[in-house]
Amino acid sequence: MKKIYSLLFVALLLVACSDNSSSANEEAENTQSTQESKIFIFGSDYTTGELYINSTEQTFLFNQDSKVIAAGENVYVLERYGADNVIKLSKEKNADKYEVSWQIALEDASNPSDIVSIDKEKLWLSQEGADNILQLDANTGKILKQINIQKFKDKNGLSAGAIDLEIKNDTLFVLLQRYAFDSEMFSTYYPNKGLLALYNKNSGEFLDTLSLLSKNPTAMKISNKKLYIASLGPYNDSYGTDADSLRGVEIFDAKNSKTHFIISGKELGGGIYAFATSATEPIAFAAIYKSFGDAPLMQIDLENSSNKIIEGVQDAEGGLAFDNVSETLYIGDRTYGNEKVYTWQNDSLETLDYQGTLPPYNMAVLN
Repeated sequence: MKKIYSLLFVALLLVACSDNSSSANEEAENTQSTQESKIFIFGSDYTTGELYINSTEQTFLFNQDSKVIAAGENVYVLERYGADNVIKLSKEKNADKYEVSWQIALEDASNPSDIVSIDKEKLWLSQEGADNILQLDANTGKILKQINIQKFKDKNGLSAGAIDLEIKNDTLFVLLQRYAFDSEMFSTYYPNKGLLALYNKNSGEFLDTLSLLSKNPTAMKISNKKLYIASLGPYNDSYGTDADSLRGVEIFDAKNSKTHFIISGKELGGGIYAFATSATEPIAFAAIYKSFGDAPLMQIDLENSSNKIIEGVQDAEGGLAFDNVSETLYIGDRTYGNEKVYTWQNDSLETLDYQGTLPPYNMAVLN
């Protein structure tokens, strides 16, 4: 089905095409921290955007469609539709409070989508609406290198739709949605299966590509040294997703350079809107997008492909972020009139004392 940009759909589009948790490289995953984890919660009412930092109780105002990313030791805000900026927040100038370290402007409609750390000095930045993956200097934001991905876009596409990044060993993984655009209907649709492009993490040299089994992938995560890809799939006539085998969670098989489903939308009840995993345990969490405002939360056992619903969360479109130190999942519930942030730990759902003024939109944990 084509994705039409009605007023309702614009509200859906602002987050439905991207994952809400953070990216980190494998070195960061294996680093044990003695410091208390910090949760960064971005809130939005589709008009105003606000970042709330629980450890300092600070708030920052950003574009209403922004995404907060914890990458390595740093926090970044990606201002997306209508702004196209990248901001680094740090405590470099003030030991008690976060400040803007640098900000860079990108080309119009580039829609930055994810950041992943190469090391303490360099980053990769993906752009959903542009033809390049950018390598940035982590200290200044200066562009160091570019990877051109134009050849991967559909003949009717505006871009290849680079939605997510991960690094494993020496490989940079780039997740491509490869949707097409109907200029007469002003809508996007999904004629292609998603694509996984592989590059050298340092040089950006092209290594390989492989086609996914699903369309409209939304996120990928590394858990227990394995790469998992989540997909939303095409929308149905009601702008929801169907419980079928066209979407779900795939695992990357490096030996055979392919993926296979470990669980599909048939078992989950729909497509995956937001996705988070434990770095060390075979556990994943998925917001299952049934329709606007109806996105229940599932816990998935990645080893035996079983799943269970986490009762008490109605609309997990507000984001998922997993804290690997405390083994706690943070959940943004955007249920109208009852917007909350929850924690899920030891099979117990608790309400977080979230002091932000806007409904949760996405979030990230910094260890």
